[in-house]
Amino acid sequence: MHLFTNPTPERKGRTYALWLQEDLFGQWTLVRLYGSAEREPVLHSQVVASREEGERLLGRLVRLRERHGYVVR
Repeated sequence: MHLFTNPTPERKGRTYALWLQEDLFGQWTLVRLYGSAEREPVLHSQVVASREEGERLLGRLVRLRERHGYVVR
């Protein structure tokens, strides 16, 4: 699991979590959970073709969060 927070003034209090898991049907799912103190959390899941594809997508999303000012918590 990757858990991020954003300390920048315009995004302070925002959190973002990413993880890859195998579901009950043997499919790999990338799960994203994000929100802030002012907003309800949003849970989004995306089935990926394989664990390897999920890990590549997870890596891209981690780099994107870091470019947007998020830091690992």
